[in-house]
Amino acid sequence: MLSRFTNSILLLSCLAPSVCWSGPDDVQINGFIGLGYMHESANNFVSLEKDEQEIVDIGLRFSYDFNSQFSATGQLGYRRFSDYANDHGPRVDYAQLSYLTSLFNNSEQIISIGRVKNQLGLYNLARDVPTGRNSIILPQSAYLEFLRNLFLSTDGISFSSNTFLDKGVLSASFSYGRVNIDENFSKNMLGDFTSGDWSNKQNLVADVRFSNEKFKVGVSYNDIEPHYNAANDDLIPFIPIGTYINGIDGQLGMQSYFAYAQIYWKQFEFSTEYTYRNVNANGFTAGQELNRSLEGYYAQLNYLKSAQLSLTLRYEQFYRLAKYKHGVVTPFFTFEPYYNNSRTLSFGAVYNFNDSWSIMADIHFVKGSGFLAPFATPVEETIEKKSWTLTAIQAVYNF
Repeated sequence: MLSRFTNSILLLSCLAPSVCWSGPDDVQINGFIGLGYMHESANNFVSLEKDEQEIVDIGLRFSYDFNSQFSATGQLGYRRFSDYANDHGPRVDYAQLSYLTSLFNNSEQIISIGRVKNQLGLYNLARDVPTGRNSIILPQSAYLEFLRNLFLSTDGISFSSNTFLDKGVLSASFSYGRVNIDENFSKNMLGDFTSGDWSNKQNLVADVRFSNEKFKVGVSYNDIEPHYNAANDDLIPFIPIGTYINGIDGQLGMQSYFAYAQIYWKQFEFSTEYTYRNVNANGFTAGQELNRSLEGYYAQLNYLKSAQLSLTLRYEQFYRLAKYKHGVVTPFFTFEPYYNNSRTLSFGAVYNFNDSWSIMADIHFVKGSGFLAPFATPVEETIEKKSWTLTAIQAVYNF
């Protein structure tokens, strides 16, 4: 955990780019530091034990061009973002060696190996950079914060192709390898009382899109199939709420589908995404098999008032149990619809003082607790108030 003193030292040490790096022109080193604050009126998106928490986003990026075709890029990051999305130390967001070529006319292809970034939906490729988003908290109907590191990158190989047509650019990207599973994933999916590890972490990502100066449309697909190796003392949440039973080995399958569109008109940008996820869990607890579908969508309007100020309005809906949108009744408990559903109206603003300094602010009015963790089985802390608000503010320095 980085202390506030350490954060201040890092900030001061990078106030001038020349302090951060001085070297050959073909090596580029830059990054960002984002410090902020989140507050919730109820529930546990921010924390189980308190209603507020600081936000820390630090990234150090590098790129090196060996020649016109070969390059290396990467980012070392550290993030504190609620109890369920905290890095326990610096992590490699991505580190890839890339080869650029052209296999046919009016096109370019890139092959990358290493820890490669995943292109999923509109924002996954840029979700590791605060100013790459128009809100601090992305729509949870598509980009669950506590699964950020799971979807950000893949340890393996990727291939992307851009074909330049008369009416726009047709792009396709594919990556395959091992998914990155950290401590947050186990905690958020299985609860606090597990200490096993994961193996056979297969990950497949695909994206196809078409874009021009007026609009962008596309679809994405992600498939992960990790195996969980339980520890002897694992305890996993169970129904009724507050009950825990012994954990065993398990197999998780999660297939995610994205369909998205973005339209540009004058100073306006309209964005919408629909997501659907199949989750199949075999094992983890004796005699239990979990099959569920998650569904979500959002519509977002961004207004670029000036080169400095942009404003965002967003509405979203999310269903943790898409098959049971109107609630679930079990022999032990009745789950009201808002336990697994959430509806959010949010407003955001970004003000860029200059090329280096920006300030971002969000407010989210939420009904329901569908996108809260723990995710597999609700526990007492999850089921709180139906209506609540979430606010965030963050200052970002880019160098």
